Amino acid sequence: PLNHGLGLLWWATDQAGRQGYVSMNDDEPTTDSDSAIKAQINVFRQEHHDLDASIVALETMPQPDLLLITRLKRKKLGLRDLIARLEDRLTPDIIA
Repeated sequence: PLNHGLGLLWWATDQAGRQGYVSMNDDEPTTDSDSAIKAQINVFRQEHHDLDASIVALETMPQPDLLLITRLKRKKLGLRDLIARLEDRLTPDIIA
């Protein structure tokens, strides 16, 4: 689980095989305001950066744990996708 300060998120795989963070709390209030979404994006960007630093540090070890590195890279990609989805929520839909 990931507690990012705005609710608890879990790493999950949907029926199509896509992975990412999802909220498992139905009682959690929705945070659709732009400022709350921007705050979430900043938190996830920081975690993405931290994962990147961890991956680089692990890769420089004499005998790197390849399984752990692979898991961290997958988690990092999931965060990137989550950040992109949140950024899309900030962009208004333009009907042409």
